[in-house]
Amino acid sequence: MLYLDTCIEPWAGYYDNAEIRRSSAPTITSATRCWRRGRSFKKNGPSALVTHGANPGLISHFIKRAALDIAKMRGLDAKKPTSRESWAKLMQSIGVKVIHIAEHDLQVADVPKQQNEFVNTWSTPASSARAASRPSSVGHP
Repeated sequence: MLYLDTCIEPWAGYYDNAEIRRSSAPTITSATRCWRRGRSFKKNGPSALVTHGANPGLISHFIKRAALDIAKMRGLDAKKPTSRESWAKLMQSIGVKVIHIAEHDLQVADVPKQQNEFVNTWSTPASSARAASRPSSVGHP
């Protein structure tokens, strides 16, 4: 893997533009553009993983790999599951109860965060779109 970018969406004017058709959504447009560009490379050429997401996304691959490794170390069947149900059974067989992933943002602001204040490093339109589509991924008060 030569290139990994969890998000290459062109934010400005997309998330707050109701005129854009769903088929022209930023992730679809970006992915299509990357796919077309990738076809111009020679077979067995460089690889890239784009607009995949980090969490969920890349972290899901890390968790699945870890589950398979743990099963193998414990002498259990480490065959890669092919369905959500079989992944759940594998996790249960290795004793997984909860997976908690905490992201740590190293960006520093000039103005310190106040107590009980929610701060965000995303743009307002992107944050609002994310909150509307996935309320569980928005911070707690």
